[in-house]
Amino acid sequence: SVTPLLGMQQAVTAIAACTDVGRVESPHPHFGAVPAPAVQPSHSISEHAAKALLADYGMNAPSAKLAANLGQAAQIADQIGFPLALKASVEGLTHKTEAGGVALNIQNHAQLAEQGQRLLNLGGQLLVEEMIAPGVAELLLGLCYDAQFGHYLVLGCGGTLVELIADREVLLLPASDDQIRSALKRLRMEVDITPLIVGEQGRGATVADALIVYR
Repeated sequence: SVTPLLGMQQAVTAIAACTDVGRVESPHPHFGAVPAPAVQPSHSISEHAAKALLADYGMNAPSAKLAANLGQAAQIADQIGFPLALKASVEGLTHKTEAGGVALNIQNHAQLAEQGQRLLNLGGQLLVEEMIAPGVAELLLGLCYDAQFGHYLVLGCGGTLVELIADREVLLLPASDDQIRSALKRLRMEVDITPLIVGEQGRGATVADALIVYR
């Protein structure tokens, strides 16, 4: 797209205003300047590896371990405790739900053996994971880098239909608390986000600021 500038004076004034944006906007304490990453080919990693990486940065994740067979899965189940979530951990399988690679609310060893064998038939290993109670709302959170614009934050409606719904907002970093709150409010999710995130009936609520400032 082309922005028309009516005269040299207007053009110079507009350029000067653009250079002042960074000085006017107070940087968010959690999203300051980040050095550009080394250019590497993009690739997918497993859910288990991704959650382990996030845990290294202080983010909470359900207790989980990989099992190569049903015997190992049973031992892990005894360590974590029921109920459990079982997932197929197969290289290249990024959309597990569509492939039937997820079994939720496993309550006992009999269900573990039945569903575990079904998932093992897909190849790979089993991810045996602590079952988490349904949350208030599922959110997509992504941090990406563009060679021209730098780092940017992606906020959106999450869940199994995330790509179909395509409900998301993009923020250039650094971004302020108010900018993040405004982005959350622009999402089309069927939730109320002022000042609480209130889920569908019976799903409770959480404070929006708990998402904006992660401790």
